Amino acid sequence: MTKCLSDAKYLGAVSLLACLAAQPAVAQTASAGRADTGSGGQVSDIIVTAQKRSENVQRVPAAVTALGGELLVRSGVSDLVAVQNYVPSVRFQTQGSAVEIYIRGIGQTFEVPNSEPPTAFNFNGIYLARELASQPMYDIARVEVLPGPQGTLYGRSALGGAVNIITERPSDSLETKGVVELGNYDLVHVTGIQNLPVSDKMSVRAAVDYTNRDGYLKTGAGAVDALSGRLSFLIQPTDNFTAFLFGQHTRGRGAGQNLVNKGFNPNTFQIDRESFLKDDPWDDRLDAQYTGLSGPVRAVPKRYNGTILGGQFDLDVGDDATITFIPSYGKLRYHDIFYITALLNDLSYDLEQYSGELRASGNTGNLNWVVGLNAYRATNSVNQRLSLGPIPLNFYDTTNRSKGLGAFVHLTYSLSDSLRLLAGGRYSDDSRKGFGLATDSAGLNTIPWENAVSSSRFDWKAGIEYDVAPRVMAYAIAQSGYQPATYNAAPSTPTASALVDAPTITAFTAGLKGRFLDNKLQVNTEAFYYIYKGLPLQAFDLQLQLNAIFNAERVEIYGNQLDVVFQPTANDNLKLSVGYLHARQTDAVTPSGLDVSGLQMQNAPDWTISAGYSHDFQFSGGYLRAAVDSRYESSFFGDYLHTVGARQKAYTMTNASLTFNSNDKWSIGVWIKNIENEAVQASTASGGIPGPVAAALQAPRTFGLRATFGY
Repeated sequence: MTKCLSDAKYLGAVSLLACLAAQPAVAQTASAGRADTGSGGQVSDIIVTAQKRSENVQRVPAAVTALGGELLVRSGVSDLVAVQNYVPSVRFQTQGSAVEIYIRGIGQTFEVPNSEPPTAFNFNGIYLARELASQPMYDIARVEVLPGPQGTLYGRSALGGAVNIITERPSDSLETKGVVELGNYDLVHVTGIQNLPVSDKMSVRAAVDYTNRDGYLKTGAGAVDALSGRLSFLIQPTDNFTAFLFGQHTRGRGAGQNLVNKGFNPNTFQIDRESFLKDDPWDDRLDAQYTGLSGPVRAVPKRYNGTILGGQFDLDVGDDATITFIPSYGKLRYHDIFYITALLNDLSYDLEQYSGELRASGNTGNLNWVVGLNAYRATNSVNQRLSLGPIPLNFYDTTNRSKGLGAFVHLTYSLSDSLRLLAGGRYSDDSRKGFGLATDSAGLNTIPWENAVSSSRFDWKAGIEYDVAPRVMAYAIAQSGYQPATYNAAPSTPTASALVDAPTITAFTAGLKGRFLDNKLQVNTEAFYYIYKGLPLQAFDLQLQLNAIFNAERVEIYGNQLDVVFQPTANDNLKLSVGYLHARQTDAVTPSGLDVSGLQMQNAPDWTISAGYSHDFQFSGGYLRAAVDSRYESSFFGDYLHTVGARQKAYTMTNASLTFNSNDKWSIGVWIKNIENEAVQASTASGGIPGPVAAALQAPRTFGLRATFGY
């Protein structure tokens, strides 16, 4: 009886939505900028390339979150970590000089070259290693977050989803823009942008971004001194050919981010899952009773140099067909030194990567199609030394070489004006080999090792789209994903193989996207169910010589994502996103025999709720915008073992701003972030002194002034 009532309510809700959507349609203006505010009290459209073609995000059969460049500047989003506040069921968090990306519970927490994360980071259509994801974000057109496997279009390491960063391209307008921010912790942040039309066939765009800030930690650790520049060209020699070329280089200095002790109560000398050693959680200093031979904890300088070169060449070969080629090159070198409680971690990283993608897309009758080939090659190496003062504890020295080829197709066939079928497939062939030095279990002897592994896979996608009403689309998708096999940085033994199997996922999603109330209300919802086999599990334990990667037999993930935007007037905008995530390790046993089945997956809170409201007060010379947004996350663990100190309690984090905008020519305002001053953990490691966990922390309360100009 209860189920019947529930079904009746559901069907009634769908009928109501369909009736609302059946109102007379109004014109919609497509924009690559703001997805949350529109003119005339209507929600604006946003154009995305999530399916490797330009389309309205409301026509993409997935719960894509798209953030426009104007929103990013207004919200003070200058790196990927800050994007987390606006996307349900994700964790974007720092780990040294890298960024961990978790989408609906799927991600990776240990920075090793022999294992890529299962979530893809793409910059202007180019897949980048996680260490390049930590570069600053400036002059951005939009950010797209795609949850769930993207195996057919994105290939390797998009098993859990993808994050796409798209920069602004050169235009045919003379344009000068700038952003200046000043804040506590002696923050100075400046962005300068110059667009120059050289001729009717070529435009150039230059952007420079500089950030200098003291560290949030008491020692000054985590300080930032970063200078980044991007130069891009848009060349259109003929009506049917366009070449977009860009180069970006980032030079980072400052100090490494120390990890603080978590899980030990210094007053009771007992394990306490949420205790810090100091009343101020960001106090990374340690008393002499804990430091011993290590000496005082301090801020240690670091160095970061990253370069990205890429482009996109588009040739129109007919009225409805385009050939696209995307080449790229990336190089990164950094030396990151920081304390993990009293232990000094000295980490050097080198990366060089090449990739290319050739694809064709178009429309043939009722068929919309994309076909393509891609290839990549990368070499990366890590040299890590962990020590307690003069005493070396362990080291990690490995070089990894990987390469792969892929061929894919994605089809949408219109059976009628309102009904479409989707199909896709991708064949991937990947290989990886590496070598290095490892220490034995006692940490006394050095053992050379060399491993190689290859894997191949055919991933598929099938689905249906149906226009319930002129502005309401329902969809159902089934698809698979895959991550290449890898190995542990150790030799195989007669009783234990160093190889790690390729994980796979099968995902089922069903959703509804709609505009209602004369385009004032947008409601999107998606239910999902994933079957994940072979999840690579790994935790960083400071006491172990080898933090082994192993495969969990099975993981079950299901939940729902709801996104609502309401624009009741031209001056008011409300947003609400609710993510429910049930992510559990249903069958997982460690190599040592510890059963961790049934535990919540790491960095996968069951609930995330984000809400925001802004109001514009109109004046003759412009408008004053008051904005506030808040994010709630339920409790979660920073490792798959559920180590006591790795638990992050439920929290709420709120940001607010007040900005006067002079008719989009200039603006000035004040902002504050993390009003509650919540100490929220990022990456964690088991061990430390006194332990049981060392944790990196997100930023405390920050505030400042922001001014922009453009003409």
